[in-house]
Amino acid sequence: MNIALWIVQILLALVFAMAGIMKVTRPFEKLAENMGWAKDVGLRGVRLIGVLEILGAIALILPAVTGILPWLTTGCSDRFSIDDDWGHDHSWATRRISQYGP
Repeated sequence: MNIALWIVQILLALVFAMAGIMKVTRPFEKLAENMGWAKDVGLRGVRLIGVLEILGAIALILPAVTGILPWLTTGCSDRFSIDDDWGHDHSWATRRISQYGP
């Protein structure tokens, strides 16, 4: 069971890390073509989401590897599952991020 948990954690971390790296490194125009919500959130919002996805990927693995606060790993994975379920409606992100500027 422990091996299966590690495999799932690593795969989930890789998916979120790749998505985050894509959002941080790709030109905004290319992201806006593939992700309709990117125009609503803006460049800074997309970059912020990408950085948070990268940090989340690290948070999925690092606590369990180091043994420091390993309960954060399950908390992080629970949060990702909630975000994934609710992540299809980005209207909340548009309202939140647009209040900080264009």
